[in-house]
Amino acid sequence: MMETFFEEETINYARVSGTVSKLLEAMATQFHYQLSCTPQMRYIVTVYDSHTVPDIQLADYLYRITSMSKCIYRDFVTALVYVDKLINNEVISGISFHNVHRLLALSIMTSTKFYDDMPYSNKVWSKILGIPLRELNNAEIHFLQSLNYDLNVDIETMQAWSNDIARFSEENPVQERQETPEIKHRDQNCSEPNAIAAELRSSPIAL
Repeated sequence: MMETFFEEETINYARVSGTVSKLLEAMATQFHYQLSCTPQMRYIVTVYDSHTVPDIQLADYLYRITSMSKCIYRDFVTALVYVDKLINNEVISGISFHNVHRLLALSIMTSTKFYDDMPYSNKVWSKILGIPLRELNNAEIHFLQSLNYDLNVDIETMQAWSNDIARFSEENPVQERQETPEIKHRDQNCSEPNAIAAELRSSPIAL
């Protein structure tokens, strides 16, 4: 049975992070194949591209975001909708291994800031995402402009994408990983929990 995006208590974040990353990696692989087979096809470098392909695996990166931020399943789904809009609006050529980390990061960050009453500051997000604060601020402006500041996603679209994620998960099972206590017992009322702040200091990354 497919999960709906509002059945938050049924969500296994470890599995969802693995599924979403696997889906995006499949899209990136297909896009790179199209680039290699189509000489007239050009790749557009944008503010969403990392200078090199990040060392951190996408599944680990997404799991890091999940464990250190207040994002919930709704934000996973919304992030995919935002990325799809960027592709349809020809803001980006497609999902690549150079841009997928930052696109996903910005999409999740934007969703949480849009829906949450007490979102994290960009300074905190910069540490979570491993993107320098100035670059993050600049990319966020471009991201919002590219979406024409239209961040709302209707229920029908959310449900359709949720079903797609569930279907892909059933057809492409991922290896289960143990969820951390931070994911199971997140304090939604704290702007920067002490435990998360300590973890950010002890596990910095850079994209």
